Amino acid sequence: MGTEDYKPVEVSPAWMEGRRELQDRYASLSEMIDASRFSYLRGAEEVWSEESVRDIWHEALTNPISPTNSHNNLYIHVPFCKSICTFCNYERLKPSTSDLLEEYLVRFEQSVNTFGPVFKDLPFHALYVGGGTPSILPPKLLNRMMEAVHDSFEFVTHPGKHFEFDPAVMSMEKTEILHKFGFEHFSFGIQTLDADVNAAHNRGPQDREMVSKRFKQFYENGLFDVSCDILLGLAGTTPQGLEAELIELLEVNNPRRVDIFSLTPTHSYVDRHFQGSFEAFWEHLKPFQEELIPRLPELAKNAGYTWFDGSGHHMMMERGPSLRTPEMNTKSMFSYNALSIETKRPIHILGLGRSARSQIFGYAAFQARDPSGEGADLQGPAEYVGHHIDREIEIRTYLAHYMRDTNKIDREVFRRIFGVDITEAIPRAIAAWNEEGLLKEVSNEFMEVHPQERTERTHSLMWIIPDEYMEYEVGRRDGLDLRLDNMGMYVQPLTPGSRIGGHFVLERFEQARIILKSDSGVEIILRIAPEYRPNRGDVKVVLESRPPTDPLELSALKKVVPSLRKIIEHHRTLAMSRPPSERDRERERAPAYSTDITPTDSTG
Repeated sequence: MGTEDYKPVEVSPAWMEGRRELQDRYASLSEMIDASRFSYLRGAEEVWSEESVRDIWHEALTNPISPTNSHNNLYIHVPFCKSICTFCNYERLKPSTSDLLEEYLVRFEQSVNTFGPVFKDLPFHALYVGGGTPSILPPKLLNRMMEAVHDSFEFVTHPGKHFEFDPAVMSMEKTEILHKFGFEHFSFGIQTLDADVNAAHNRGPQDREMVSKRFKQFYENGLFDVSCDILLGLAGTTPQGLEAELIELLEVNNPRRVDIFSLTPTHSYVDRHFQGSFEAFWEHLKPFQEELIPRLPELAKNAGYTWFDGSGHHMMMERGPSLRTPEMNTKSMFSYNALSIETKRPIHILGLGRSARSQIFGYAAFQARDPSGEGADLQGPAEYVGHHIDREIEIRTYLAHYMRDTNKIDREVFRRIFGVDITEAIPRAIAAWNEEGLLKEVSNEFMEVHPQERTERTHSLMWIIPDEYMEYEVGRRDGLDLRLDNMGMYVQPLTPGSRIGGHFVLERFEQARIILKSDSGVEIILRIAPEYRPNRGDVKVVLESRPPTDPLELSALKKVVPSLRKIIEHHRTLAMSRPPSERDRERERAPAYSTDITPTDSTG
C-alpha cells in the first residue's frame, strides 16, 4: 500500500451492504448526472437577508478557518440571454423590457454598497462576469456596473478580469468600456460551428462567419486573450464532425484557449432531444468520450497548443507560453473550485447579481435571489438561499470536483488547506474504495485510485457523502420532507412539551431530528431517515446520542423508538395521499441541486 504502509480502517460487511443499498436507492432517484453535484448535498436550504450575509462575511474574514491565506474572487452574474439555449442549466431570463435590466442593476448596486465596506482591506485576485449573457447589457448600463464595482472594491496588482460574451450581442463600444476597466480576457461559448445544430438548440443565428468576425474584431484592436468553449455531446453532432470543427477553429481563428466540456444534461434537455431517456443520452455521448477525446492531445500538439486533460469532463487547449504576453502569465485566474489551481489556496467567492453563487470558505455557500415571499419588498435588497458549511463539507466539495477529473490527491496540499490528512478526513470512504478494489496506493506524498470512466467514478465518489445528506435527498424524493418546518407534522399530536414513554419529554425539533429529554436530564437525539432496505417499512429512527444509562429509561426508549416510527410512517402515508401541486411534482422529479429553471419572463 505504499511507503507509509497505510492500512484502511476496518468496515463491517453489514455496513458496506447497507451503505450500497442507500447509494443504489439514491442513484436510482437522482440519475447521477455528475459527481460535482455531490458537493451541494447539504440538507434543507436556509434563507438569509443581505445584512445577515454581510455579517457572515465579516465573521469569516475576521476569523478564517484555514491557516492559509485565501484567494479572493469576485463573480458577477447577469441572468439575461437573447435566447434560452436548450442545454443550459443556469438561471437565465429573456429581457423583455429595459425596465427589467434597470431593476437588476439597481439591486446589484445595493449589494455592492452593502458588501463594499466589509472588503475594504481585502483585495480581490480575479473578477469574472458571466451569465446568462453579460454582453446583453447596453453600453451605458455596462459602464455603470463597472463603475460601481471599481469604486467599491480593490484588486491586486495583476488581477485576472474575465468577461463572457455572445458574439451576436457584442460590440466594440462594449469592448472598449471593458478594456478601460482592465479586462483583457474574453470568452464566448461557440459550442459548435454547425449553424443547424445551434438553431436546433435555440442559440440563434450563430455560424462560422459570425464567430470569425468577432475574433477578427478583437485581434484588430490589440486584444489577443480571447477564448471559447466547445461542448461535446450536443444532439445532432458527431465525434468526426466536431473534430473537424476544432481543427478549423484552431487554424482559422487561433483562439488563446479552447475549453472543451462534456455536456451535463438537464431533465428538460433529455426530454427534448432524447425522448426522456438518459440512457440514450449516455450512449450518444459515449463515442465522444471513447473516440474523440483520445485524439485531442495530438490534435492540440499539431496546432501548437498545450493539452490539459480533465478526465473527460473539462479539457483545455492553450497556446504555448511563447505566444503569451508577460502580462498573461501574471494574471490570477478565476476558479469556482474550493482550491485555487495556481496557488493551492482556499477560495472565497463574492457573488453579485441574481443567482450568483458565493462561497465563504468553511462558513457558508449560497445564491443571491430577488426578494420573494409574502410581504417582501420587491424593490428592496436581494435575499440569499444556501447553507452554513463546515470543514467536512469543504472537503467533500473539493474531492467531488477534483477526483471527478483526476486519480491522485496530494496529501501535503490537502493538509495545508484543510488542516487534516485525507486519510483522517474520509477514512470510511477510503476503506470502501479499498474493499471495492479502487484504491491503488497511499504513499507518503499521494493517495491514488485506479482510473475509471465518468459514470463509474461518479458512483465511486458517493462514498464521500455522509449518510444523513444522502438520506435527506432520498426522503425528499420519496415523500419524506425532513425540513425543520415539517418535523412537527410527522409526530402529531405530539408537540414540544409532550411526555413520551413515561420517562421523556419532547424538547424540540431540528432538521430530520427529534430531541427528547429524559427525567434524569439526558438528551436523546433521534434522527429520522427513509428506510431504504427492503421489507423494513418506510421510515427508520436512528439513535445518534448515547443511550441513557438508567435501566428504566433505556427500556422505555426501546419502546418509544418503534412507536415514533409508526407515527411518522402514518403521517408520511397521509401526506403522500394528498394530490401534489405542480411545484411539488417538479421537486420530486428534479434534483435538489438543479438549476434548470423555467424563465419567469419569457416574452419578447
